[in-house]
Amino acid sequence: MADSNKSTSYLENRRGEKTEQQSPSISFIDNAIKMRREAHARNVVLAWGLLNLSLAGMIYTEMTGKMISTIIRFHVALMVH
Repeated sequence: MADSNKSTSYLENRRGEKTEQQSPSISFIDNAIKMRREAHARNVVLAWGLLNLSLAGMIYTEMTGKMISTIIRFHVALMVH
């Protein structure tokens, strides 16, 4: 009975080692896939950042344009009166 427990634990340990130690080609493929996903994620973050920055710039330009035109109209109205 004790011998079967030892052999079972030995086999479980060996299976664990096989899953931890992958062949170099599988490990290379996994790393390549992981790197590609990370690169894609970085591109998505960069695209969203650029979109947000562009939108903020357009809003700022629109708001300052309105503010400037309002100030000019106010000064012109003061000069006329």
